[in-house]
Amino acid sequence: MGGFGRSFWGVLALGLLLLGQATSRADSPAPGVVSHCVLDGTVDAGSSAFLVDCVRRAEEAGHQALLVRLDTPGGELESTRDIVRAFLGARVPVLVWVGPSGARAGSAGVFITLASHLAGMAPGTNIGAAHPVVGLSGQDPEAAGGKEMARKIENDTVAFVESIAKQRGRNVEWAIRAVRQSESVPAEKALALNVIEHVTPTQEAFLEWANGRSVTVGDTPVTLRTANALLVEQKPTLAQRILHALAQPAVVYILFLLAGLGIAVEFTHPGLFIPGIIGVVCLVLALLASSALPVNIGAIILLVLGVGLLAASSSSPAACSVPPAWDCSCSAACSS
Repeated sequence: MGGFGRSFWGVLALGLLLLGQATSRADSPAPGVVSHCVLDGTVDAGSSAFLVDCVRRAEEAGHQALLVRLDTPGGELESTRDIVRAFLGARVPVLVWVGPSGARAGSAGVFITLASHLAGMAPGTNIGAAHPVVGLSGQDPEAAGGKEMARKIENDTVAFVESIAKQRGRNVEWAIRAVRQSESVPAEKALALNVIEHVTPTQEAFLEWANGRSVTVGDTPVTLRTANALLVEQKPTLAQRILHALAQPAVVYILFLLAGLGIAVEFTHPGLFIPGIIGVVCLVLALLASSALPVNIGAIILLVLGVGLLAASSSSPAACSVPPAWDCSCSAACSS
C-alpha cells in the first residue's frame, strides 16, 4: 500500500502541475499577427501602390499592426501623398522601422516615417533632406520654373509635412527644417528631437519595445500586442513590380526615346504599323512610370490598343502563299 500511495500522490501532483501550466498558458494572451512589408528603393507609382495595398490587406485580415521596413532615398511627391493618405487613414496601427544599419529615410521617407503611429530607426541610419525637387534629374524648382514656382512648391510641401507632424505629435519645427533647409539627422539625434520614438538594431526588437504601448487609430486608443508577433510577409503584385522597375530614371528616358523614334519612323514610313505600335506602347509606359499618367487610364489605353490590334488583324485578308501552277484561285483572290 505504501508504494501504491506514493504512486497515487505522485500522479496527482503531476496532474495538478500540468493543470496549472495549462491554466497559465490559457490566461496568457496569444501573440499578435503583424503584417510586414518592405520599401527598399525609390518612392514611385509602383511602390506607393504596394504600400497602400499593404494597409488594405492588414485591415481586411484584422492584423494587430502593419510593420514597414524602410530604406529609401526619396521619390515622387504625388506617390508619397498616396502613401501618407493611406497611413493617416489606416484602421490598423502603422509602424515604420528605418533599417538595417546604413539605411536612410531620405526626402519622401521623411513624410512616410512621420505619418506612422510609431517610428523606429536602427543605429547608423539617418532621416531628412526633404527639400522638393522637380523632374527625373532632381532639378531645383527655381531653376526649372522660376522663383515664384519654387516658392509655391516649397510652401505647399512645408504645409504638407507640418500637418503630418502635428497629427502624429512629432517635432513640427524639425519637419519644416527638413523641407526648407534639407536638414538630415542620425537616428540618435532624431530620437532626441522627437522625430521618432525608438532606436533599436532589429525590427524584432522594435516590435518588443512597441508591445503594450497605446496608439490612437482614428479616434480609438489601441494597445499593441506585438511581442513575439507572427510576421506575415506581404509581397508586391507583378504589376506593382513592373511599374516600380519601369520608374527608374534611366528606364523612363529610354522609353521616351523609343517612343519618339517609333512614332517618327511611322510618320516617315506610313503603313509599317509596327514602329508606330511600339512607339505608342513605350510612350504609355513612360507616362505611367513617370506618374504623368494615372495607372488605371494607362491600363485602359493599353487594353484598347490591344483590342484594336486584334480587330485589325482579324479583319485583314489572309496572306496568300505561293499557289501551285494548276491552281489560280488564290492568285485570283489576291488580284481581286
